[in-house]
Amino acid sequence: MSSATICIVDDNEANRDLLEQELADAGYRVITAGSGHAGLDTVLRERPDLLLLDIMMPDLSGYEVCRILRRTDATTALPIILVTAKTGTRDEVIGLDSGANDYVTKPINIETLLARVRTQLRIKTLQDELRRNYESFMRLDRARQEMISMLTHDLKTPLMAVSASTKLLLEPETARDENRLNRVASLLLKSTQKMRELVEDFLHLARWDQTGLVLEIEVCQLQEIIQDTLDVFSHHIRDRALDVRVDLPAEPVFVYADKALLSRVWQNLLSNAVKYNRDGGSVTLEVRLRGDSHVVCVIEDTGIGIPAEVLPRVYDAFYRPTGRKEIEGTGLGLAVVRAILHAHKSGHRIISTEGEGTHFEFALPRAPAEDATPPTVEALAESPLVTGSSSATVAS
Repeated sequence: MSSATICIVDDNEANRDLLEQELADAGYRVITAGSGHAGLDTVLRERPDLLLLDIMMPDLSGYEVCRILRRTDATTALPIILVTAKTGTRDEVIGLDSGANDYVTKPINIETLLARVRTQLRIKTLQDELRRNYESFMRLDRARQEMISMLTHDLKTPLMAVSASTKLLLEPETARDENRLNRVASLLLKSTQKMRELVEDFLHLARWDQTGLVLEIEVCQLQEIIQDTLDVFSHHIRDRALDVRVDLPAEPVFVYADKALLSRVWQNLLSNAVKYNRDGGSVTLEVRLRGDSHVVCVIEDTGIGIPAEVLPRVYDAFYRPTGRKEIEGTGLGLAVVRAILHAHKSGHRIISTEGEGTHFEFALPRAPAEDATPPTVEALAESPLVTGSSSATVAS
């Protein structure tokens, strides 16, 4: 850790100069202060990695500086080595009780000092790593608790709808009223569909988090996947009286992808386009050819759009903006979409205008024919839409 910064606090200029030279020769960045008060100011301003602190100083002793630093949040873990001419055991005990990590007596053996500096810096590195791991664990644990809470909450609504619909089905009046029966059946279908999507997305993310996303690349026909997706949502589209426009090349278009996962992308995107649309709105599905190498898939709606403050977190699983009741769901859908497209090396982006709608597009490598030999995952070509990465932007 030769790039570490070491602060020397000593009222004796000759001692400071000697230690500064030796430590600089060893590859450390060195800063100095000539008194206890100046040392405190320097440490709090520069945030060094280690402090070499003289005990006997006229304004504040090293013991006092040590105690102040240990009571300060920013320096509770700062490695401190006391440097002094005092050789008594009692003095060493006082120093360690004041919060010092180590104790070096004068005259200083430079090799010994450098060894102790290296040891304290190694300990600090390990402690920093341990702290980061603990903070990461706590973040993950909080996210897990939040995820479980939100999943439970989001399952309650469709479960209550299923329960209420089941009770209605048991009523004699429902059997005699065809319109009422159709409404109940529609509610049951929507509720079970919502639960299925929620559970599937949750299980996908949980499994990928543990094992990683494993692709099985094959040649897929886009028209077939898009039609299957439309069939799944046909009932919901009719209920919302949506105008669905499909713009596909006349000839079959083949791409290299994991078919099941690519179908999941289309399903999640169409689900959002239907869910967040207005009654009587429109949804456009389009495939654009980019020469022989790539195709661009587009899904666009005339729904509520995505607020500018929400867009930067649009891919965050379980992110739910506060004060936006019209934005439902867990956010799992787009988190799954991003994970799948990243695994496919697919460029993708969202363009959205609040109150007008959302445009999502992504690119895939084009296959020359249905019987083409698919590449390995490692050899899968990047599909640049926004070169090198994805983006989320608000339309001006």
